[in-house]
Amino acid sequence: MLILAVDDEVSVADMIREILEQEGHGCVTAGSVDDAEWIRRSVAVDAMLLDLTMPGRRPLDWLEDLARLDPLAASRTAIMTGYRLDDGTLRRIRACGAALLQKPFRIDELLDVVRACAAHPDRLGDTAPRAARQRARGRSSSPTWPDR
Repeated sequence: MLILAVDDEVSVADMIREILEQEGHGCVTAGSVDDAEWIRRSVAVDAMLLDLTMPGRRPLDWLEDLARLDPLAASRTAIMTGYRLDDGTLRRIRACGAALLQKPFRIDELLDVVRACAAHPDRLGDTAPRAARQRARGRSSSPTWPDR
């Protein structure tokens, strides 16, 4: 599986990447919503971990936009937060079909939520991860990074 981990705290994103790679998964990281959006357009990911509190574009607003444009991608997302959330925020997350991963989390909790998000069936009833289906069709899921 290929997972996109979005967190502005580099140490958190790196820790998530290391754990997922030790478990045999691929992981790309982004430090902002804008970077995550670019990566999502460039590479097929099976699940996304999205920190709720980051500078710049608000992650929950982006998730709601994503839910309107690509409900499957939103349903394969887990919101990460270390804060206690009010009922309104919880309703917004649930309305997008996203999971919630409370920080600090244990490794088994991280792996469980990633598996659950990636296994979420798509519109055609196919439960194979999206990146795996694209590889099977001969389309690469490896990112091609632009010169910046």
